[in-house]
Amino acid sequence: MNSQYRGQAAQSGISRAQGAALELFQIAAMMLGSEEEAVALVEDAFAGVQADPCADADAAEDQALPRLLEMALRRLLKQSPEAFAIPPEVADSAACIDSEDLAAAGMDAIAALLQEPQRGAIRDWLDQLTPALRVIFVLRAIAGRDAGQTLELLYRSGASGAHLWSREQVGIAYRRALCSLANSLLTSNAHMAPA
Repeated sequence: MNSQYRGQAAQSGISRAQGAALELFQIAAMMLGSEEEAVALVEDAFAGVQADPCADADAAEDQALPRLLEMALRRLLKQSPEAFAIPPEVADSAACIDSEDLAAAGMDAIAALLQEPQRGAIRDWLDQLTPALRVIFVLRAIAGRDAGQTLELLYRSGASGAHLWSREQVGIAYRRALCSLANSLLTSNAHMAPA
């Protein structure tokens, strides 16, 4: 293997590691609402992985993401011990959409917005949610966890009230958050539309 190839491979590994760290940073910042705390959380998450992030960024991210999610939940609990109590709006099973599949629900604009690298509009909107809805939305829509995985993370957090959640309530909370986001986008677009 020549030195030019090794240099290119190393640069590619560093670039992929930076991309993985950025993705975890965005997830942490959305969960916590604080970029400063997110940086510290990503550093802590990567510090505990076995894989070398520059040699195998995918393996390192796969190991770091679960750590990051659990640490973010613990940090939120320190800030607000009752954060994961079931909000009253989740007790009512009605939601404005019936599907968690954004395209099937006719919410392609939201699906596209979730893929944007900066996700600034999402972060602003997340600040308006209760901690429980915020966490469930980020775990489902951004971190890619399904209802069962989200429920398991809530249970493992040990939060007061977390054990009372059901898979169905996680789904309702996620759909309610999607409805809230859709309404927020419609409202902001209406204000920007020419008269």
